[in-house]
Amino acid sequence: MLRLTDHFIKNWALRVGGVPTVEQVQHIIRESLVVQSCSTYAKRNGDPHRVLAIYWHTGLDVVLKVDEFSGNVVTVMSKSTKGNPYAGSGR
Repeated sequence: MLRLTDHFIKNWALRVGGVPTVEQVQHIIRESLVVQSCSTYAKRNGDPHRVLAIYWHTGLDVVLKVDEFSGNVVTVMSKSTKGNPYAGSGR
């Protein structure tokens, strides 16, 4: 089951507009190009490190980051993100 995080919902409202629904985001993901698959690695010290899946929807010109292991849609990026020094930093 897909879950929209509070961070994602806030960024969607700021960068795309409106409030997304799970069904809408699922549809966007199905129509998107996979830029990067989700995976988990072990760091040298043995700690796990998660790499999020990245989806690019060319029609909307948005990029979604998804943790496919937990089912969380983490963030959305758009042209409005350009020039934001904190984009992608979790701030």
